[in-house]
Amino acid sequence: MSRHVQWMPVFSEQVSEAGPALMIASSTSRLWRWLVETRPAVTVIGSQLWEEKDNGALAERMMRPATFIRSLQGKTGLPATVIVLQDQLNGSGPSFIPWQDGSRELMLSAIDFLLFQRFRPPVFRISAAISERLTLQPVDMTLPAFQPDRFQLYADTVYSAVMDEISLPLPDWEAEQTFACKHPQQLQTLLADEMRLLECVLREALLQQDDPVHQALLQTLQLKQARGTAQAAPAVRSDHT
Repeated sequence: MSRHVQWMPVFSEQVSEAGPALMIASSTSRLWRWLVETRPAVTVIGSQLWEEKDNGALAERMMRPATFIRSLQGKTGLPATVIVLQDQLNGSGPSFIPWQDGSRELMLSAIDFLLFQRFRPPVFRISAAISERLTLQPVDMTLPAFQPDRFQLYADTVYSAVMDEISLPLPDWEAEQTFACKHPQQLQTLLADEMRLLECVLREALLQQDDPVHQALLQTLQLKQARGTAQAAPAVRSDHT
């Protein structure tokens, strides 16, 4: 066994002994390689970033947050260890909660917070700080002041070390672009750019074919773009107050 994978059996044993647990990780190639090569009994909550990697090598283990929540109906505990790749999860609305990381505001998915509230599993951090391997770090969730409805304290406890780690930056971190969209303004900019691109494509189609379906779709996209701009405006103003 090469020096680069000697840590995998030990790490796999640690993960197995800790579960079913909630584990927070950054999207490193080391984690990907461990998941692909050892096939541990875990569920990975992530996004399209890894769903399509290497022709869907992890497709059977990857789940989106909403899909996973639906799969828990009637369950009294986590069916298996869950690894949350927060740096891949982007969006807005009730399922995302703002968290202040120093001078930055990040929109964090509420998936792991909801799982902790509901099942109270042990919580671990998969650390990639040590070169060429992963380590499992327990997270103390028994703070005397901890209240289950306080997301800010939960995030401070769970995510501070993760954010410090990825800011090094990690040499094999694969989620830099998706993580950038956890900043509200950058997410709005990305969505606006995508809407403008779609509008250009549809306008080109309309120039070539006077199709009522295309016209209706274009009107829908324009409406969504206008709504997104209106929603973003108050958030931008609040940054300067």
